[in-house]
Amino acid sequence: MAFSSFLSMMLLGIGVALLLTGGLTLYFGEGRTRIAGVFQLVIGVVAIIVMIFLYALPNWPYFVKAFIALLGGVVGALIGAGIFLLSIIKT
Repeated sequence: MAFSSFLSMMLLGIGVALLLTGGLTLYFGEGRTRIAGVFQLVIGVVAIIVMIFLYALPNWPYFVKAFIALLGGVVGALIGAGIFLLSIIKT
């Protein structure tokens, strides 16, 4: 069970991270960079779909709690990175 939890959270983390970075790369990039952004988005979507079918559907209540926890971690990391960048820009 522990290894299954590890794999499911790893796939979900990879999927969310690639969705975010792929979206930003696609929006702000040009030329080949946009193509890389599309690949990141596709890999992120595939990772999330694989995780949902292998791990989330059999354990739906556990998945919802884990997904909310992961989103909380991502939001916290983004807030921390934003504060860091603001402090560097302002000095």
